[in-house]
Amino acid sequence: MNRPLPLVTLASLCLALLVGSCGGSTRPTIHLVVTPDQEPLFARYVASLDDVVVDVADDPASALDRGGGVRIAIVPTSSGSGGYRLERGPASHGYVVTGDAPLGVQYGASHLLELLGYRFFHPFRTHVPARLAVPSDSAFGVDHAPDRTVRGIHMHTLHPIEGLFDFWEPGDDHLARAEQVIDWLVKNRGNYLQWPGLDDIQRDTVLRDAWADHTRAIITAAHARGVRIGIGLQLFGESNLQLAYDLVEKDDTDVAAAVDARLARIADVPFDSVQLSFGEFLGATPAVFVANLDTAIASIRAHWPAADVSTVIHMGNYPNLTVTYMAETLNYYFLSKFAADPAVVPWVHSVMYYDLFEDAGRAYDYDEFTDHRAYLFERLAAHEPVVYFPETAYWIAFDDSIPTYLPLYVRSRWLDLHESAAEAASMGFDADFGHVLFSTGWEWGYWQNDWASLRASYELPATYEELFAAMFEPWGEKGAALAEAVVALTETQHDALLVDRLAPWLASRDFTFDAGDLIGVHSQPTRPSFATLAAMTPAERATFRATVVEPLQRLATDFATHRDRIEALRLPRDPFLDEIVDGASVNVERAAFVHALLEATLAHADGDDVAAMAHLADAGTLQANARGIIARRHAHLHYPDADAIRSTDRPNATAYNYGYLREAETQCFFERERVQVSNLITGANADVPYCALL
Repeated sequence: MNRPLPLVTLASLCLALLVGSCGGSTRPTIHLVVTPDQEPLFARYVASLDDVVVDVADDPASALDRGGGVRIAIVPTSSGSGGYRLERGPASHGYVVTGDAPLGVQYGASHLLELLGYRFFHPFRTHVPARLAVPSDSAFGVDHAPDRTVRGIHMHTLHPIEGLFDFWEPGDDHLARAEQVIDWLVKNRGNYLQWPGLDDIQRDTVLRDAWADHTRAIITAAHARGVRIGIGLQLFGESNLQLAYDLVEKDDTDVAAAVDARLARIADVPFDSVQLSFGEFLGATPAVFVANLDTAIASIRAHWPAADVSTVIHMGNYPNLTVTYMAETLNYYFLSKFAADPAVVPWVHSVMYYDLFEDAGRAYDYDEFTDHRAYLFERLAAHEPVVYFPETAYWIAFDDSIPTYLPLYVRSRWLDLHESAAEAASMGFDADFGHVLFSTGWEWGYWQNDWASLRASYELPATYEELFAAMFEPWGEKGAALAEAVVALTETQHDALLVDRLAPWLASRDFTFDAGDLIGVHSQPTRPSFATLAAMTPAERATFRATVVEPLQRLATDFATHRDRIEALRLPRDPFLDEIVDGASVNVERAAFVHALLEATLAHADGDDVAAMAHLADAGTLQANARGIIARRHAHLHYPDADAIRSTDRPNATAYNYGYLREAETQCFFERERVQVSNLITGANADVPYCALL
């Protein structure tokens, strides 16, 4: 029986049909009219939306003319993978969302709210329009279905990011925020969420029990929304550089018993998926690797019989990771393809904003990610399941910790999907791989990378420019102009950072990178030290000036042009738009700062220390400019517990007892580089900040 709804009044009809344009009225309430069995699902859906409410009716479509505000009937048709369709309501009353349940109807409701002007950009902040937009007729009568089965986020909780605090540390506030992340994932068409485990729960039973209760509550909330949950574990403690939950220690005499005991400790938590990774830079012998992998997989199957099992094909083009097994010479991480269990799904990883088809800039010592692309296509051609697992931030000394604003990630993630589809079609098969994003933080505009890439996972647009156009559409003409400006900035970043290989200069280095150089192990693209530059011959310095210093100067100038173009739009005050302005501004200071330090270094090498000190002073001014931008941005972070992520002292279960924005907060990488150059020029021995682990 339908619940009674008030009759439509002239005022409410005006609000419903003209969406807030009558007589200067405020934004109307949006009513999601659902069947009784859908009420619990949509009560969760609207929990973060103050101006959206749930009404209940046995026949939602027939109830659209029985109340005020904007009314949306939610009509589930079946269970399924997330398909939906939008229609105008009968007799032009409201709208109708039909779709499978639980995901399709939620996706459809989100799409309709987006047509009205909403944007679910960030887990902890939604863009709510001042006035509702009028949906175009072209938005209706179209069937939507996901391009790929798995679409999700891996929050890399081995780093001190938002997800660490909310998903790993028990607490009522953290559980509430974890549910907000799940809600955000669903509203952006995702269906899978994963994070790696940490080893603190191996040592503390009370902590383990609190963690288990917390995680079970998260999984219950996720399942109610149609989201599957995975945990990441590390196989070898010997390769465990970041306090991950590992299964095999070097001194284990009975590997099977050790693995079983460590899995049994967490087996009462009903994960839908368990993933094994193998650390970085260090490896077991091939035979030991495969034997222990098979042991771990069998134990996982015993503890979670219904769970998916996957492995990570990580990166590292180093001599010590080149192995021979079964008469095949291959990279260590590809040994997982020899697992005895054929149902294990490989996740093919890529790093930073590099993609599978273009230059990789020597990241992890690769010029291109050829082997990873080939393995992805080998699985696709054989119609075997595979997941692509690219990054949307790298964090350590590379992007949001500098800080820099890098919409280039959006282009790269779209390019992977687009080029994979085209290449697979040319070979006669579909590029139907899962797409899970390796995410490390959402501030400094990095929510854009996950927002856009999740959307592209569901329905791939013809161009990446369409993602930015959709992103800023709620701001009308100014939004369209902003989208064009951000695309132009993205193209500049692509040409400078990927094509011209300037990435290591916009990024930075901490002291662990210097230590890695000594043993031939590199993660991000390398660059010579300032001392090495000063010791170059005049001819070498001339080449370096032409290939790095002058292009960096052009990049700083181009960044300034993009910043000025964005500022000239006179965008309305808005948390997301303000963040983009700050990001475009800090890019200018970062590029110009590094250029000034290089000029100082080369002037010193030429024997002109007066010019060197002048350039060093310029770098100090640019650093001060960046400090002001950072202070402004860090006063307006999206995350509710801002101190946790910008803190310089925040004990937690990771190897980093601070928040992931610590270096951005303190400008550690700016200061590290400035001190290095100052010491070089003046002969002083001032302490150089480590910018890592301390």
